[in-house]
Amino acid sequence: MIQRLQDILGAVSFHRGLALGALVGSAIAGSTIWARIRAIRRR
Repeated sequence: MIQRLQDILGAVSFHRGLALGALVGSAIAGSTIWARIRAIRRR
């Protein structure tokens, strides 16, 4: 029972980390795209 609970919590932690990484990655990508758009508009 305890091993099964640890497996479930480990999976939740992995998925939480995966989701956080996806959010950070999308924020960086969005920031880069926005900076490029602004640079093009300034020309």
